[in-house]
Amino acid sequence: MTPQPHVLGVARSVLGRAWRPRLADEAVATALAQRLSLPEPFARILAGRGVEAGGVPAYLAPRLKDEMPSPLNVVDVRAAASRLHQALETGERITIFADFDVDGATSGAILMRYLRAAGGNVDFYVPDRLAEGYGPNIPAITALKARGTQLIVFVDCGTAAIAELRHAKGLGLTSLVVDHHQPGPELPPASAVVNPMRDQTSNRPLNVCSAGLAFILVAALDRILADAGWFKDRARPDVLAFLDLVALGTVCDVMPLLGLNRAYVAQGLKVLGAAPNPGLRALAEVAGAKPPYTPYHLGFVLGPRINAGGRVGRSDLGLRLLTSDDPTEIKELALHLDVLNRERQAIEKTALDEAMAMAILAPKDAPLTFVARAGWHPGVVGIVAGRLKDAFFRPSLVGAIEGDVVKCSLRSIEGIDIGGVIARLKDEGLALSGGGHAMAAGLSFSCAQMAAVEARMRELVTPLKAAAPDARAYAVDAVMHPAGINMEFVDMIGRAAPFGQGNPEPVFVLADVTVSSAARVGTSHVSAELSASGSRIRGIAFRAADNALGAALTTGARLHVAGRISANGWGGRAPRPEILIEDAAMA
Repeated sequence: MTPQPHVLGVARSVLGRAWRPRLADEAVATALAQRLSLPEPFARILAGRGVEAGGVPAYLAPRLKDEMPSPLNVVDVRAAASRLHQALETGERITIFADFDVDGATSGAILMRYLRAAGGNVDFYVPDRLAEGYGPNIPAITALKARGTQLIVFVDCGTAAIAELRHAKGLGLTSLVVDHHQPGPELPPASAVVNPMRDQTSNRPLNVCSAGLAFILVAALDRILADAGWFKDRARPDVLAFLDLVALGTVCDVMPLLGLNRAYVAQGLKVLGAAPNPGLRALAEVAGAKPPYTPYHLGFVLGPRINAGGRVGRSDLGLRLLTSDDPTEIKELALHLDVLNRERQAIEKTALDEAMAMAILAPKDAPLTFVARAGWHPGVVGIVAGRLKDAFFRPSLVGAIEGDVVKCSLRSIEGIDIGGVIARLKDEGLALSGGGHAMAAGLSFSCAQMAAVEARMRELVTPLKAAAPDARAYAVDAVMHPAGINMEFVDMIGRAAPFGQGNPEPVFVLADVTVSSAARVGTSHVSAELSASGSRIRGIAFRAADNALGAALTTGARLHVAGRISANGWGGRAPRPEILIEDAAMA
């Protein structure tokens, strides 16, 4: 494979990254610009994301009706919806058994709210992260049977719980599974297993999280109930009102924002702005977030607070917040989750500092980062793994040692399916438990097996990493001049939103600019004025004051500066363009 050229010849930036063009063939963007009368930089954005001329309208205005499959045609959805209809007809007690992360909370809330609004006898159960671990467990299922549950809907878990669901069946319970994690060779004994990874024949794969699946399921159930006359004497729930929850689960579970996921998030952000879910509204108020909302608010403001309960508090707090309609309870829960999130941040910082000190000792060419230690909180190891992955550009495993067991979270990079690696470890008997998907997974193994697990993971990851895209490469969409960046162009970039996994926010390079002035702001940021040929633009480099990027900006040298373009209207001023500086190179 012929390597791509470097943008402006930058093979190594001040942060040690090679700048590569996102778009391999510039002629594609030129043709798109000419055919649709688009500005060349905007055409490069579209072409760099694989958008062809015929797909531009759907990309710029994603609609559910264009992207969503017929709900009743999705694998096992008809069976699951029919069984829920039966439970509603007979008044069976339904329990939603939800995972403790954001996807579990949002998918659980979608089903809880719909079934409750449709007159169902429904409650929920969320396993304690520390005491019970991930997914179904036999003591919990036994307890649910004792309290009168007849039908359990497992959301964001259950696909791999063969023994646990066999136990449920033995107790006379019916199980439904709504999950997107990798199935094994055997499916659990459930009346329906709604899992898009079971469908290997479709030419349009359904790559959605559990919240997206829950939305499809309630849409199917809503159709079945309407056809049966269920809403003749009762109000029909507004299924579209759940899209804020779908969007939150989609972004927080790092799903690619393409196709249906893109439509989910685009429409869900609109619903979030109208604030139909009182729990999310209260959480946004506590966090100081205001519309217009973006995926940033979902992934970095609301999501971490929903997750905080499961990480350092009670695992069911997030789901309780998202399903409550009691103003007093909602306010208390939102405030409590905000406090827990601050506690989580403090715990995370300590673990991250220690993990970073251990990881930095590994060889620079190591295929993965593998660190474990007693005393780390199991609720934050996933976040720490993500930070190490970003710092070292390779898959990362972070484990909390508890007695004789290591409980780990893993985060991966593009091209390395870490969920598949975990499946191999389980098949080979090295793991006590584990599962996940390509970018994130969990794993538990005995301390006695730690060396063997690390060695085997290195063997499995090494060839995958050799074939994966260069994680250090910095993808650039276009080279710009400050004179070409105005609010009209900023608004045009916004038309390509929402940005996130699979649809990255555009990156621009300002070539050969002079740093007219630079100053440290806040605790660790650098603010700079950049100029070229009489045009100026403000830039801000977050958390750069003490690294090579901050040093480059404060020297006053001529630079190529790379980053994302946005509008800054801070302090009530009229919005003006600025560049969020992420890297630089000597001009």
